[in-house]
Amino acid sequence: MLVIKTHFDGKKVIIPEETRDLSPREVVLVFRDKDEATSGNKDMIKATESTFAKIWDNNEAAVYDSL
Repeated sequence: MLVIKTHFDGKKVIIPEETRDLSPREVVLVFRDKDEATSGNKDMIKATESTFAKIWDNNEAAVYDSL
């Protein structure tokens, strides 16, 4: 999973130039209100918690639990 901060101008999502050479992949958009209070990346982390849980909840990834 890759998280990239982008901007929505009201018509399209503006993706940073340095990320345009990435290989094709599925994209999930999370819209946050401008007036919504945030502290750092906590909103992004909260939005992706369930996805990370699915990725890391398996026997192959369990080896990293002891690190």
